[in-house]
Amino acid sequence: IALTICLGLFCGLFCRPPQYNERAYKYLERQEFQLAKNSLQKLLSSEPNDPYALNNLAIIYWRENNFEEAEKLFERAVNNISQLELDKQKYLYLNRGIFYKTIKQNKKAIAEMKQSLDKAETRTYCALYSLYKTLGYKKSMRRLQEEYIYRDLKDDCKGYEDQFLFFFKEITPIEERGFLRLLNGL
Repeated sequence: IALTICLGLFCGLFCRPPQYNERAYKYLERQEFQLAKNSLQKLLSSEPNDPYALNNLAIIYWRENNFEEAEKLFERAVNNISQLELDKQKYLYLNRGIFYKTIKQNKKAIAEMKQSLDKAETRTYCALYSLYKTLGYKKSMRRLQEEYIYRDLKDDCKGYEDQFLFFFKEITPIEERGFLRLLNGL
């Protein structure tokens, strides 16, 4: 029995696969994108449907202007969205919506952003509000403002319009450090 317990403890401490997502997140914090990309690719070689890694890698490819690869990765992440907690699912749709806005696929952007809407979360409204404003959709802007439960979207959205988020599954709660903003933008 003691040998089994010792073996279990040994394997628990030393036989675990490397925490590539954790390592990648640390690289992202330091904006070492190539190292983060390498780490995420290693993770995906052993866990090809990890939506956290797919989202993060998609953003890195997006940042590198490799839109085709970013879109494929976002699609794979959405196909595995059931693995994400509900609060992170909306951010995946938001990221993909901002991505589509960036590459001027506005209908897709609107559809994705609508899936991300959460009455209690200003950030999810701001990207859609910004896109409506860019497109001149004043009626849609007014409807979105009416749906919004706080005061004024126009004021509340300053600085939030095109914020996308990296995921990190080991740290909670979300507001403390669960997501990482890319500070330099696209």
